[in-house]
Amino acid sequence: MRGLTVECLHTDMLEAIYARIEGITDRVYPDYPAENTSRPYIVYRLTSTEPQLNLKGPSTLSKLTVQVDVWGTTLAEVASLQSDILAQLHGYRGGSVQGCFLSTQSGEETTDDDAHYGVQVFTVWATES
Repeated sequence: MRGLTVECLHTDMLEAIYARIEGITDRVYPDYPAENTSRPYIVYRLTSTEPQLNLKGPSTLSKLTVQVDVWGTTLAEVASLQSDILAQLHGYRGGSVQGCFLSTQSGEETTDDDAHYGVQVFTVWATES
């Protein structure tokens, strides 16, 4: 796959992910939250891309990994947001996204009394447009 095409695939896929989760909270950010963001908020990022090959050579299908971090004031709040994200992304298919599936999920307490976080990792199968 050509670099420009791969970049377009990433952009299309990340826009689709954002469109699915933007209504969960008004604080959804790609890569990093805005400075001094109050909780709860969601951060999503592309963590890996694995172009697929077949016997004829490169395929238009790619396996991408997207990490979704959720920060909240309680573990219950984090778990609720993760449940909403799961409902929007797990099994999603549309546009260049051929399938989006939860791979792992965790929730953690922090030493800061009002900061808790959870991580969800999704495997996304997407094709070039």
